[in-house]
Amino acid sequence: MANGLLLGFTLRVSCRRRKLVVSACSSSESNSDAAASRTEATVDIKLPRRSLLVQFTCNACGERTQRLINRVAYERGTVFLQCAGCQVYHKFVDNLGLVVEYDLREENALQEDNVVNTDSED
Repeated sequence: MANGLLLGFTLRVSCRRRKLVVSACSSSESNSDAAASRTEATVDIKLPRRSLLVQFTCNACGERTQRLINRVAYERGTVFLQCAGCQVYHKFVDNLGLVVEYDLREENALQEDNVVNTDSED
C-alpha cells in the first residue's frame, strides 16, 4: 500500500484482484472523521497480465526456473526469461521472428577451409 500527500489529502493506493483501489481522505480531519468521509474509486485493469506459469531448464547452467509470463506474448509475441541460476536472459519464444541466431562456429569453419584451400593451391 502506498501513501502520499496531495493538496491536504492523503491518498492510499492498493491493488486487489486486478483492481486498483484509490482512497482519499483529508489530512486535517481526525481519524474517526477520516474513516467516515473516505471516498474510494475503483479502476478495473483490463490489461493482459502474467497468467501463464512456465518452467524451463537452462542449457548453460542446468538450473530449473519457474516464471509467470503474459499469455498473449507467449502465443503471439516474443518472450525472454531470466534464468534463476546464471541470471542471463534467454529467448523462450519468438513468434514474430525478431531475433535471428547465427552459428558463427560453422561460418568460421567454412572460412578456415577456404583459407586452407587457397593456400594449398599456390
